[in-house]
Amino acid sequence: MLLGTLLVNNNGLHATSTGLVIAKAFHIQKNVESLVRITDDDLRPLFGIRVISAVAIIFVHVGMLKHGMGVSNGVRLEKDLEDRWLISMCTLENVVDTFMFMSGLLLIKSLIANGMKPFNPVKVIVKRYFRLIGPVLLVLLIIFKILNVPRGPMKKEFYDTELEACNQNWWTIPLMIQNYVNKDNMCYAVLWSVACDFHLSILGTMGTWLFMRSRKSGLLVFLIAFIASITVPATGAILNPEVAFMQWDFRVFTKNCKYILENPFYTSTHYRASSYFVGMAVGYLIAMYNPAKYRNVISKKHSILSFGVLLAMFLGFFTLEYKIQTELILKNNVFMLALFVSLRRVVWAVLLAVLVILCEYGTLPLVPGFLGWSALAPICRLSYGIYLIHGAVLSYWTVTTRNNIEHHLYNSVLTVLGVALASCVASLLLWTLFEEPLRIIVSHILRDRNENAEQVKRK
Repeated sequence: MLLGTLLVNNNGLHATSTGLVIAKAFHIQKNVESLVRITDDDLRPLFGIRVISAVAIIFVHVGMLKHGMGVSNGVRLEKDLEDRWLISMCTLENVVDTFMFMSGLLLIKSLIANGMKPFNPVKVIVKRYFRLIGPVLLVLLIIFKILNVPRGPMKKEFYDTELEACNQNWWTIPLMIQNYVNKDNMCYAVLWSVACDFHLSILGTMGTWLFMRSRKSGLLVFLIAFIASITVPATGAILNPEVAFMQWDFRVFTKNCKYILENPFYTSTHYRASSYFVGMAVGYLIAMYNPAKYRNVISKKHSILSFGVLLAMFLGFFTLEYKIQTELILKNNVFMLALFVSLRRVVWAVLLAVLVILCEYGTLPLVPGFLGWSALAPICRLSYGIYLIHGAVLSYWTVTTRNNIEHHLYNSVLTVLGVALASCVASLLLWTLFEEPLRIIVSHILRDRNENAEQVKRK
């Protein structure tokens, strides 16, 4: 790091030899600047959406882990889950679809940012692989091999079990198959979504590459994939309706996460693909119609009216989704359940798409400014690290707990804020010292010599 800083300060940033690039990749100041930099190409509404989604995921995991430890007032918890609004918060599982939506949007937007120029799909996939797997391997190394975890009453159940799973199934992670192979004994449970994202990025990259070579063929493949992403969950729900319905009840909050990981509708890529494809469609729209040129094309009146309807639909989605699924199961209405399961992720992604479009092309007051607040940009870029690290923070908090846990929403909120802050600080270190340097090095190695020379000319 010191070497990289000295090289940059003394020699400038234009040298392209591999050794200098590797050294300069660890320049702390430049890495921090890239973290806080905001460009005209950024979709600023995604800043807020990503940060809110990250906090929501931490909220759900705090609740599940806390109550999995055994709360002293479990009767109150069960009553809240059954009789009050907390059951509606269980639909926060759709937050994962938010990240899938954004991933698809950003993928195709980046691939066609400079027009319909051909690209090497293998290089794009390799970059994506290292972008995802590098931080994962480092975090696992620190958690299970370097970090000295103190002994506590919960260590055997929550840490030693996880360590044993990683010793047995670590090999599934670099292969990106952990959400299909031995997933009931998965190493570091949050990693199922990393594999899911990578699988979809392969499909998205190859589909975009085909689209650039032949628009008709590419569009046909995209339509087939999108239809399959809807029909496959529907077929699965008809064949196995009890599995299609994720029963969020007291059992989930007291039996750790195996009940969830074993459910293919929650962890399998082919059941999560529809929101990703909706994101790709929106990304293509934004890439073709640059918001900088079409800003405020939707009038203020229509923007506010549309946002009001959108907000009502979001609230309705949160409050009614679980109830609808429950009613369909109780009435044994398999075909309606299949229709609901196949479309709910699409509906959620479309609602997010409308929100992004209103912020980018509309004349909404307050909302674009809040979601696009510049202070959220660095937290947005740290969100992947926060997602990876928050599980470790929660695990450490769990194994060091020696008092009875009591269910109380206020205490849960304080815990969420503490876990989010600790994860954010750790993610900042991960970004500065490893994540951004790895991105720079991999990009340089995969870049052609002609591209390096052209880059120097531009500089």
